[in-house]
Amino acid sequence: MAEGAEPVLVGSAADGESASARVGLSVAAVREAVFKAARKTMPTVAIGELDAFSEQLVEALRRSGDVSE
Repeated sequence: MAEGAEPVLVGSAADGESASARVGLSVAAVREAVFKAARKTMPTVAIGELDAFSEQLVEALRRSGDVSE
């Protein structure tokens, strides 16, 4: 974008929602992301520890409304 230019939004929401509507993650997507990241960065961590961490993360995201079933 050139200096001083206005941002342009392309497209529209098909169901009438505003462009700023949040899209929630699925529980499966959160768990998969945790395991993929851990496999790369912490390959020696026990599966049980990863599972416990992913469950805590999913619960926190549920409370904030960022994850859906």
